[in-house]
Amino acid sequence: MNSMMSNSKCKLSRYVRRAQILDVIRQRDRVSRKQLTELTDLTAPVVTRLTRELIEENVLEEVGTEKVKGNGRPEVWLGFSTSSRYIIGVDLGAYEIKAVVTNLAGETLHRVVRFTPTEASSPELAKTIRQTLGQLVQEAAVKPSELEGIAFCAGGRIDNAAGTVTSCIQPALAQIDLRKLAGEICPVSPVVISSSSSSRMLAEFTHARGASENDDILTVHCGYGIGLSSLAGHKVVVGFAPVPKLDFGHITFDPLGPNCRCGMTGCLETYASGWAIEGHARANPSAQLLDIVSGHVERITAREVCQAAALGDAVCRSILVRAGSVLGKCLSMFAQYYAPSRIVLAGGLASEDNDYYFQACVEALKQSMSPAWFAKFMIERSGLDKFAAASGATRLLWDDRVRGPLDSLVERIW
Repeated sequence: MNSMMSNSKCKLSRYVRRAQILDVIRQRDRVSRKQLTELTDLTAPVVTRLTRELIEENVLEEVGTEKVKGNGRPEVWLGFSTSSRYIIGVDLGAYEIKAVVTNLAGETLHRVVRFTPTEASSPELAKTIRQTLGQLVQEAAVKPSELEGIAFCAGGRIDNAAGTVTSCIQPALAQIDLRKLAGEICPVSPVVISSSSSSRMLAEFTHARGASENDDILTVHCGYGIGLSSLAGHKVVVGFAPVPKLDFGHITFDPLGPNCRCGMTGCLETYASGWAIEGHARANPSAQLLDIVSGHVERITAREVCQAAALGDAVCRSILVRAGSVLGKCLSMFAQYYAPSRIVLAGGLASEDNDYYFQACVEALKQSMSPAWFAKFMIERSGLDKFAAASGATRLLWDDRVRGPLDSLVERIW
């Protein structure tokens, strides 16, 4: 018994020590072995042995050298491997399925996109996801043995245990076991699922404008649905940090408002989301909008509304301004309570091609609070493209793999 406990403790100790090394590199991109001994409680021999193992496993690689003062040996820099180990990220959007392959350093190596079938059944949607994964693996020439994992992200309630997403926007997702589906293409573990807003948040933090880890950031995903994530204390929180399970898109704006797809009434999404804009435009299509879709009302989406507004369509402009204003009014409550340093609007509705929605949101924020409060934070568009959520999902998976042993250390020991 004592021998078994001793072996278990040795394995745990090695597991945690490797995680310590990977976590330091995750935060700094590259470090030397000497720095690893200084930044952790590990001795030089332990660092040398464990980094050698990680290099042999193609998790780490030597990425350069730097001369030291005097006649000492040059310091060798270590970083995550840029070849041989990969992660797949898949964003299950309402209009498109976007997928990427990244290396462990977070560099995107290949990406593909497929349109999501309109009002697809579960078998149809599952088929499209399989085709997307198959195309990505084939074109990127990635072997299943080289994969660290597959990360899905979607809008809705995530159930990682069941491998499903319950979404009022995409009901067909609830009937698809994403973990099982991924195993048909690439028998790999782990397969994780996260919210699109949290994945987008991490991509924003990692890549956009060099945010500091001390920043408190709110990222609002303005697409077919509405989602919000916050960055607080180095952690990405789905929803609002003080109330992490809050579904921002389904807070009540007007109790007497229109019916929402979630079963409630007057939710934010019934006013400010892509599907709400689509519904309003289809109910009262302008001549210019009908011309864009060749008279087919069912083809009207938020994309066509934005296109018509850019061409001067007054009706479409008013729809977008109203939607952006409602978002700004709801967002002001959270901004005043949370006092973020930055608010980032991401997604198609907040893109540079849709200035009416963005400016209406900013103006509503400004009008809903005092000038002193409004001056405390910066509000900006995301600088990332439509693959940001898929890329962020890969980072979430890798961070979880690295941080997992450290975050659960107290539970394991005590």
